[in-house]
Amino acid sequence: MKTKSLIAVLIIAAFIACCIPGCSPKVVVKDPNAALSGMKIEITEEEYKEWKKLASEGINTAERAKGAFWAGQYCLNKGDIPGAEKYFGHNEKYYSDIIWGYLSVLRLSEISVEKKDTETALKKFKVLAEKRHQFPEFKDAVLGRLKEIISAQNMDGLKKIYAARYHALIDEYALYYIIKQDIKDSNSTDFFTHARSFVMEYRDSEFYQEVSDEFRKAVLYKPVNKRKIGVILPLTGKGMAAGESIKNAIEMGAAEFNAGIKEDEEKLALVFVDESMDPEALVKKIVRVIEEDNVIAFAGPVFSNNVKKIAPLLESYNVISFSSTAARPDLTGTSPYFFRNCGTVKGHAYAMAKYITGSTPYRKVASLYPNDALGKSLNDFFTEKILQGASLSGSVGFEPSKSDFLNYLVPLGGINTMLLKEKRAAETRSINDKMESAGKQILEKAFEYMKVYRNWAATDVLKEEDLPKVNIALLRFSCEGENAIRYGLDIDMTKQMSYAMARGEKVLVAKQAQTDGLMNEIGVEPKDVDREIALNIAQQLKSDVLVWGIIEERQSNTIYASFIPKEADYDSEGNTKYSYSFSDEDYLYFDVTIRAISASDETAIDEIKFVYRKLKEPKLNPLGLEAIFVPSTERKITLIRDQLKYYDLDLPIFCGTFDNPAYLLNFMESSQGIHFTSEFFPDEPSENIQKFITDFKEKYAAMPGVIEANTYDMIKIMTAILESGAESREAFKDMLRSVRNYEGVTGKFSFDSNNDPVKEYYIMKIEDGIKILGKVKGE
Repeated sequence: MKTKSLIAVLIIAAFIACCIPGCSPKVVVKDPNAALSGMKIEITEEEYKEWKKLASEGINTAERAKGAFWAGQYCLNKGDIPGAEKYFGHNEKYYSDIIWGYLSVLRLSEISVEKKDTETALKKFKVLAEKRHQFPEFKDAVLGRLKEIISAQNMDGLKKIYAARYHALIDEYALYYIIKQDIKDSNSTDFFTHARSFVMEYRDSEFYQEVSDEFRKAVLYKPVNKRKIGVILPLTGKGMAAGESIKNAIEMGAAEFNAGIKEDEEKLALVFVDESMDPEALVKKIVRVIEEDNVIAFAGPVFSNNVKKIAPLLESYNVISFSSTAARPDLTGTSPYFFRNCGTVKGHAYAMAKYITGSTPYRKVASLYPNDALGKSLNDFFTEKILQGASLSGSVGFEPSKSDFLNYLVPLGGINTMLLKEKRAAETRSINDKMESAGKQILEKAFEYMKVYRNWAATDVLKEEDLPKVNIALLRFSCEGENAIRYGLDIDMTKQMSYAMARGEKVLVAKQAQTDGLMNEIGVEPKDVDREIALNIAQQLKSDVLVWGIIEERQSNTIYASFIPKEADYDSEGNTKYSYSFSDEDYLYFDVTIRAISASDETAIDEIKFVYRKLKEPKLNPLGLEAIFVPSTERKITLIRDQLKYYDLDLPIFCGTFDNPAYLLNFMESSQGIHFTSEFFPDEPSENIQKFITDFKEKYAAMPGVIEANTYDMIKIMTAILESGAESREAFKDMLRSVRNYEGVTGKFSFDSNNDPVKEYYIMKIEDGIKILGKVKGE
C-alpha cells in the first residue's frame, strides 16, 4: 500500500515538473510595475534559481537583463547587498539602454540611499537623468525618488549637490530646494541670488512658475531708477542698419523729453544692449542692466525671436519691454510685460477687409496667400473679418518659392491657357485625321465605281503621265449652327478633305476658287446648296465625282465649359496637382455627313457620317469674383498681377503691407490699381507728422520711414509715462496698459487686452504714383 502511494506521489511530481517551462518563473510573472512597488518584492527560492538561469541562458538581451534584475532583487531581499549590486551592476554596465537595465540603475541608486551614500546615489541618478527620455513610462517614479533624496538634505548638503553639477536635472532640484530653504530662513539676499539663477536657467522646470512668482514678489520692493530706460537693439551684425535707424528715433524722442526737464531734475538716460550678441550673453547683459542700472523699462527688442527668448526673464523682474518692430503674430499674449505698437498681422488684415466691405462695392472676394506662417496668419485674419460683410468664394495658398502661379490661379477661375491650347490642337488633329480617312475611303469607292482601279494601294506599271485621272468637284461644306460657322468648321473640313484627296497621283481636285466662283454666279451660299445645285456645279466643271458635306450643330443647354479643376494629388515636390474632368455638357457636338456622287449618272458612290466634338469656350471668371486679396511681397505681387491677366482673371488686387512700396513704381504697368496698407504716410499734411519729418531730416539727414515713425511714437509714449510720475516698474506697466487714443505720428493708438496695438492704417493705391485712399482702424 505504501509502495503504491509513493508511486502516485512520484507520478504527480513528474507531471508538475513537465508542466514548468525550462527557464520561466513558476509562480508570479514579474513586470516593471512590480519592480517599482518597493525595495522588497517576494521571490521564492525556486524563482531565484529560474531567474539566475535566465540571466545567463536567456535567448536575448531582454531576457538576460530581466533574469539578472530579479536575481539581484532576490539577493536584496536576503540582505546580500554585494550579490544584489553584482547583478544590478552587470545590467547597468551592459543593458542600461533597455528597461530592466534602466530599472537596475534605479535600484542601485536606492541601495546607495539606504547606505547613506548620497554621492553614489546621485551618480546613478545622473545615468537615469541622461536616459530618462528613452523610458518616459518611468518618469514619475524616477523624479519621485530624486525628490526624496534632494528634499531630505540640509542646506549644506543641497549646496554641495548643486556645486557638484551632476546633471542639469539634479541641479534644478537642488537649487529649487535651496530656494525653499532661503524662504524658510527669510534669507532675502541669498534668495534673490538663487531665484535669479533659477529663472534664468530653468524656464521649462515644473517649479519655474512657483519660483518666478516668489522672485517677482521680491523684486517688487527693489528700488528702480525712474529716469533710466534700457534699449535692446542690434548695434552690430546684419541688423545694424535697422538698429541705427531705431536708435536715432529713440535718441531724438529722449532729447525732446530732456529738453523739457528742469535743471535740478534728473534727465532721462538710455542704456543700450546689443541685441546681436549670442542668447546667453544677451540674457546676462539684460540682467546686469536690470540689477545694476535699475532701469524702469526696456525699449525693444527689435527682432521677434528675441522677444520669445527674453520675455520670461523680464516678466520675472516685473519689467516691461516695448517693441516698435516685433510684429510676428505668435507674440500675441506672450507676456503681460510685453507691449508693441508696430502694426500687427491682424491689424493690417482687418484694416484691408474693413476697407473692402466699407468703401468698395466688392462683395465676392477670393484670397491667394503665401503658404507660410505669416501668409496663413494674414489670410486667417482677413477671412475672419471679410466674412462679416462679404463672401469669400475661394482661398488658395501658394509655395512662397514659386514664380509660376498657374496651379494656384486655376482653382480660383483662372483659365488654364496651356490646357485650352492642347485641347484645340487635339481638335485640329481630329479633323485632319477624320478628313484624311474620309478622303481615302471616298477615292477608293470612286475608283471602284468607275472601274479605273480596283485597289487603292495597287502598284501600276504605267507611267505617271499615262495614268487616267479622276476629276473631283469638292464643294465647300455647308454649316448649320452658330458655333459651326464661328469656328469656321466648313473651311477647315473642306480644306483638309481637299488635301487628303489631292495628294493622290490619280486625282484632279477642282480648285476651291472654281467651285466658289460658280456658287457665286448661281447666287447661293454653301448653306443653301442642295443636291441638284451641287450636281449642276460638278457637271459644269466636267467633274467625274461630286464630293459635298453638311455640318449640323446639335442643340446644347450650356454656353461655356467648366474649367474649374478638382484637386487630385501631389507631385514629387509636394505641389498640388489638379485634374480636369470635362463632361458631355462641356462640349459642342456636330453631326457631319460627307457624300460622294457620280456627276454623270448621279449615282451615290459613298456616304460617310461621323460626330465631331469641340470643347466649349471657358467662361471667364466662372466664380464671379470681384476682387482678390494677395498678402505677399512686392516682387511676388508684380508676378501675380501679370499672371492674373495672362490667365484671364484680371481683378482688383488688395494686399497687406509692403516693406518698400516704392519698388512697385518701377513696374507701373503691373502695379496700377494695387491696394495696400501702411502705418505711416510722409505726405500726410498733419502738422505733427510734418514736424517729426522735418526734425528727423535736420538731425540725421535722412527721410524717416514707418520703423522710425513707430519707434518715435514708442519713446514718446514711454517718456509721457515717466512724466506722469511712474515710481516703479509695476506702475510703469499699469500706466502703459491704460494708454488710449494716443495721437502719434502714425495716427491714433491704443493697447488691447493682449498689449497689442489697436491703431489706424492707411489704405494706399498705386495710381500714377502712390495715392492715399483713407484711414481704417484695425481692430
